Amino acid sequence: KYDFKWVTGVIPNPTQVTVMEALEFIGQRPEMLIAIGGGSTMDLAKGISAFFRYFERGDLSIESMTEAIKDKSYQGSKDVIPILAIPTTSGTGSEFTKWATIWDLNKTAKFSIDDSELYAEEALLVPEMLYTVPKKMMLSTGLDAMCQAMESFWAKATNPLVQDIATMAMIRIKQNLKNALKDEVDKEAMLEMSMGSSMAGIAFSNTRTTACHSISYPMTMMFGVPH
Repeated sequence: KYDFKWVTGVIPNPTQVTVMEALEFIGQRPEMLIAIGGGSTMDLAKGISAFFRYFERGDLSIESMTEAIKDKSYQGSKDVIPILAIPTTSGTGSEFTKWATIWDLNKTAKFSIDDSELYAEEALLVPEMLYTVPKKMMLSTGLDAMCQAMESFWAKATNPLVQDIATMAMIRIKQNLKNALKDEVDKEAMLEMSMGSSMAGIAFSNTRTTACHSISYPMTMMFGVPH
């Protein structure tokens, strides 16, 4: 019944060009964006959602997108594409946040898209998606989720409710990451990692991250170290 357009080959750490190419490929305004993937896929979906109206008007370029991100002129519009988020890693928690990271094409900065209209309309957690994640990625994304939970606990904007959620996330990740890295699939560990990652996302969606994450961005941009 539906006319799907599959945006495949999403690159890690999408740039303004990645967003523009996806917009051009999709063409006509979709009813919904279904983001199935890790943090970069979620970032790209939010970028498409935020900038589709500019693309429709025919006044979007790499330069104008960059300026809109910098001056936050994209914020507050209800004219966004709703997102259904289905994470396939246990790391970013992006299915529960309003943020997306767009890495500058010229490697001068890491840009953040930040808009309450970009929360996913619905998120589906499917632990089976984690069964085939490469173990190196399981480790790096699991540690990312742990960092986000820890940072939300001590962030200036934290509160007791956030700290409770963050603590539950840390406990789940600490108790299950090792088993999730075993060659044989541990279904219980995958379920708990999925829950822990999402709880971390809920926690830091209320506080933002702290200096730890800021330090990581130039390392990723300059040396390709996994975020």
